[in-house]
Amino acid sequence: MKKLLLSAVVILLAVSCGHRVRPDGHSLVFYATMENRSAAGDYPFWMSGDSISVFYKNNVHTIAVFSETDGDQGIFKAPAAPESGREAGYVYAVYPYHRSVTLGNDGRLGVYFPTVQNYEGNTYAHKANVMVAVSTDEDLDFRNVGGYVHMQLYGPGVQVAILELDTNEEEPVSGQGWVTVSPNGDPSFTPGDANTKSYVYLDCIYNLVTIGSDEEHATDFWLAVPPVKLDKGFTVYVVDPNDREYPISVTESVEFKRTHIIGVEACKVEFPEASKEDIEADLAGTYIINSTSYYASEGLGPYSDEITLSYSDKPDKGPVALTGSLGITENIELYGDYDVSGKKFSIPSGQVLGGFYTDDSKTKICWLKLYLGDDKYFYTDDILFNVTAPHSLEFAYAKDGLDLLFLGFVDDAIDGSYERLIIKSIAYKPTKAVAAAAKARGYDTEHGLDGFRHRAGALHDFKPAGELSGLVRRQFPR
Repeated sequence: MKKLLLSAVVILLAVSCGHRVRPDGHSLVFYATMENRSAAGDYPFWMSGDSISVFYKNNVHTIAVFSETDGDQGIFKAPAAPESGREAGYVYAVYPYHRSVTLGNDGRLGVYFPTVQNYEGNTYAHKANVMVAVSTDEDLDFRNVGGYVHMQLYGPGVQVAILELDTNEEEPVSGQGWVTVSPNGDPSFTPGDANTKSYVYLDCIYNLVTIGSDEEHATDFWLAVPPVKLDKGFTVYVVDPNDREYPISVTESVEFKRTHIIGVEACKVEFPEASKEDIEADLAGTYIINSTSYYASEGLGPYSDEITLSYSDKPDKGPVALTGSLGITENIELYGDYDVSGKKFSIPSGQVLGGFYTDDSKTKICWLKLYLGDDKYFYTDDILFNVTAPHSLEFAYAKDGLDLLFLGFVDDAIDGSYERLIIKSIAYKPTKAVAAAAKARGYDTEHGLDGFRHRAGALHDFKPAGELSGLVRRQFPR
């Protein structure tokens, strides 16, 4: 675990108002400038696709869309003059446009800091930088509401799928909040009481970022954050395409300030491989998986299955072996991986649970394979279990409506759905040998270890592999 080196940097670049001509017409036209060009990289002032939320001297929310640039100004046009509403003394505007933006009776603006931000190289996501403006006319001088976190990462062969910042004390760093702004003063921010998140992350899942191999070629990552104080700091999780996590943490008080940059020293990302000792101390042993069947009305389930996790003697298949019974199948043999840094046990989807002949001539075999599934789709993503303490597992997606799906395959074609397990609980059956090995490494198998406390709710973007609505429901032969 590495520690952040914090620095506060304020970058203020002057802007000037160029000559412009007001076009004729009945719709509203606004002329927008920014407080500074960018706190990160060389970003243009405005770009195609930009839009702003406008309250034109009343509380009616209007969208104005970027039209063109005139010098340092962006010209935004509202599609039509706004309806009449409760009168306001000024013209208020928020960038970027968001349907949840509001103007309160007290003149405060309800804004939204996005939880998901797109990776855009050596700058923050353009539409993540919340700005506000207040004016007596159509000239809008936008000022930044929040600040920025800048990280530099390197590591040979490492790809980043997600970079997530979590606050250590659950303070909100994304979602809704309130901004107070006046024509001649800096905006001030107050987090909302609801619809907030204690995390914010860069989404690189479909555009993986390969970071530099050494410190000299470290790759930049930027996050736009609201101005909040974090009493016990924050933790950044670097997640790779295999869902391994590398945590970078700071535990002292940190304050994100308007237009300030919290800089992070270049950090080497390393995903340690799970050793036999790691697996035996954290995972190895017998567990009881209690589940019900999605097809309970047809007489299946409930189940109380006993499985065993152990160090695998087949490293080509995976360092962790899972044996035992699961639902309608017995004598299963699956293989998975253990993420030591992220404290997660994963089983790749699509592994064979068992097989049986589908005809009397014994010419065709139906192979049962294990996937994730919900009411509509099945997924080929890894099946994840959080290791919340040594020898303590919880199904990572129990709250997301995902279950274990048994699909049958004949000649590589889906034959149908044979079972769907809804996991209710996982209980560990301690043995003296395993408990002694864990205790020798400083773990308490009954009470766990604080360092194992995993952040609530891993973030994933599942892409369906297929629909379940068209699949035939098959009976498992007894």
